Amino acid sequence: MDAILQLITLINLALFVIVAIVVLRRGRRTKSQWRFFFVLLFSFLWILDSYLEESAGYSFEKALAYFNFAVAACVAGAIASFAIHYPNENSKFTRKKELLFLTPISILVVLSFTPLFIRPVSFRTVEPAPLFPVYFSVLVVYFIFIALGVLFKKFYKSKGIQRAQLLYFLVGYIIAIVAQLGESLYVNLIGG
Repeated sequence: MDAILQLITLINLALFVIVAIVVLRRGRRTKSQWRFFFVLLFSFLWILDSYLEESAGYSFEKALAYFNFAVAACVAGAIASFAIHYPNENSKFTRKKELLFLTPISILVVLSFTPLFIRPVSFRTVEPAPLFPVYFSVLVVYFIFIALGVLFKKFYKSKGIQRAQLLYFLVGYIIAIVAQLGESLYVNLIGG
């Protein structure tokens, strides 16, 4: 069973790399394509981190546990930024506004490498720290309220092929978020 799960993980990682290359090979890259590339990159790192945690020793696994939470915050920021720019670029969302928008995520990333959100206590055992609810709340805001909310709003306003594309993206996004966020919480807080 472990060999099958490892094979599935490796295939998943390979698919992320292939799709990222396809996204970047397009001629003129839009803001949404760049944001989607970063979603793929950070998601790849998130899955890779979990994969490495399975085979790491405790000292390395401790660092990977912190890294897992930092990368999860990066995924949240990237997907929210992508949702704002997809499918038509949002010219009102300037780089300055985007930097301000991503400031809470940047703070989470830095603080994720400290024991403020989680505390690795033994091999494959991580306990939530006092500020874990703050971390989780920010991720819920970016993953659910911003990214999912913006995509649903765009879905209801769209028509034709764009509506179908948004529907497929929404279904895939919901499945991915439930799987990745749930897996990350399970691995780091329950010790699976």
